[in-house]
Amino acid sequence: MFAVIYQVLTRPGVGMLSIAGRPLIERQLQWLRAVGCQRVALEIGTDPESSELACWLAEKEALGADVTLVLASHPLGAAEVAQRAGFPPGVPFLAVPADVIGDGDLTHLYRMANASGAWALSDPPEGTPHPLEPGFVRLLGPRREHPKIVEGAGFAARVRNVREAMAIGSAALMGHLPKPGGLHAWSIQIHASEIEPGIWVARGASVDPAAELKAPVLIGKDAVVRAGARVGPDAFVGDRAVIEADAVVVDATVEPGTIVGEGVELCGCIASPWSVTELSDGSIAPLEDSLLIGHRDRPKAPLGSRVAALALLLVLLLPASLVYLARALFGLSSWKTERFFSKHGPVRLRMGTTGIGVFDLVPRLFDVLRGCRSLFGVATPVSAVEGISPGLLVDAMSAPFGAIDIEPALVPEGGDMEMRLRGRAWYAHAKSPGIDFTLLKSLFWIRMGRAIRLSGSSTPAPAAPASRG
Repeated sequence: MFAVIYQVLTRPGVGMLSIAGRPLIERQLQWLRAVGCQRVALEIGTDPESSELACWLAEKEALGADVTLVLASHPLGAAEVAQRAGFPPGVPFLAVPADVIGDGDLTHLYRMANASGAWALSDPPEGTPHPLEPGFVRLLGPRREHPKIVEGAGFAARVRNVREAMAIGSAALMGHLPKPGGLHAWSIQIHASEIEPGIWVARGASVDPAAELKAPVLIGKDAVVRAGARVGPDAFVGDRAVIEADAVVVDATVEPGTIVGEGVELCGCIASPWSVTELSDGSIAPLEDSLLIGHRDRPKAPLGSRVAALALLLVLLLPASLVYLARALFGLSSWKTERFFSKHGPVRLRMGTTGIGVFDLVPRLFDVLRGCRSLFGVATPVSAVEGISPGLLVDAMSAPFGAIDIEPALVPEGGDMEMRLRGRAWYAHAKSPGIDFTLLKSLFWIRMGRAIRLSGSSTPAPAAPASRG
């Protein structure tokens, strides 16, 4: 059996919405595997959320086996995705919108499609009245304008936003979803142990006996809940998150690795290490105070980056010190420390002000050794811009600060602010040693081309030959 998960134009990035601790795309693939799909084609876009989904799937070798990624700058439609994925011509396939989850017996629906001569079936159509009511399918035959709509087996739900994802997750935690068997081929698996009805605690999590948990609630792997904290109902605490003493988490999601400070109350929102997003209107409030919201696992530069930074420092330190000293005597240069807001909270970074780029690299290399700056990354922070979506802004803020600025290789010369933010957002999700090396090569050739243009413009033009009278 073949299946296509295709993009939904009005709801990009839904694949990474969390349903009971796991992304929607993982739930979809589990569902398709449970009903015997041998091959799955997954359409992904070029936005940062799709890049994050692709990186996540690459790390899941078992789950991602026999999944063909089809990259598209705009939604292609299920038939085109199937063709680009190399499905045999004319074979029926299941077409699942990227925002749909269910538990129906798709094998039965597949047989119905074959019997009716349909080339695809889609589950469910637009306008499903309630997320947990029985699903419907459309059998699409040669005449696509006249689909046959039939009632499907099991339930089907559209997950259009975080609120709906949390509602389905809460139903799963409370056991309100149908159990496998009969018309229901699969159920959402909770990767935790149920210590009380509707209260689930994953492996390695630590919950103080003086903490109060109210169902439905899910405590992720290696998470910590301190004494006096109140978590639930409708609370989802991610892996390695920390809920400090007297904090309150109700109708909220705490993303993995997030520290919720003492006495902080979260209600109707999503808390990440660097911001809080309201569920009601999607507004995002960046937080710079680590006493309110912080990051449990602040990343440090890898050993290879530190060794490279140390080698560069040994080469540059003496001449740079002499230049700084000479210019400082005339008040022309100094080292200063500026406070920036990053994905992992506020950081203090050293900045040089000699105006000589190679020497201003020295204080940034010290930051690499301290572990608060990457060897490669962006050099300056971004700020709110009118007309730019808050989601894109937060993704762009996730780009790591680096000693060597690779942003000129991310954005073409003359690119506008939105292009710059999209480049940063992509880099934040795709950053790897291979990506950094590729961008470094591009940066080298950009600088070489610029130097050649400057040297050419400074060369005086040859004098015009004198005209003969």
